[in-house]
Amino acid sequence: MAEVIYNARARKSFARSSGFSLSGFPASDLAIETARKHDLDLNDHLSQSTDKAIVEWADIILCMTSGHKNMILNYFPKANVYTLYEYALGIQKDIIDPFGESAEIYEKVFEELEELIIHIVK
Repeated sequence: MAEVIYNARARKSFARSSGFSLSGFPASDLAIETARKHDLDLNDHLSQSTDKAIVEWADIILCMTSGHKNMILNYFPKANVYTLYEYALGIQKDIIDPFGESAEIYEKVFEELEELIIHIVK
């Protein structure tokens, strides 16, 4: 959801999402539904694994959790990486992964992401 929110709000940059699981999986039904409620489209989204090419492509890497940040730094020590909260507000706080949770949790996470991303791109 963060990728589609960022790309809808940013004017001068573009985001690609990646993670630590296998590539090629679609967004969850609840992620697609939540994005749709906000006039955003995740129907064609497929997961991709964080690899050297993505890290080298990115000017900056924004993570949902400090655990994700530390994993990236473990594999790519020179990566320019922050948590979303750290970059947007200068604080250490994680964003929960809504996968497997209720539609209400997805909505809460969407709103949290949108608030942080708007702060970054303004």
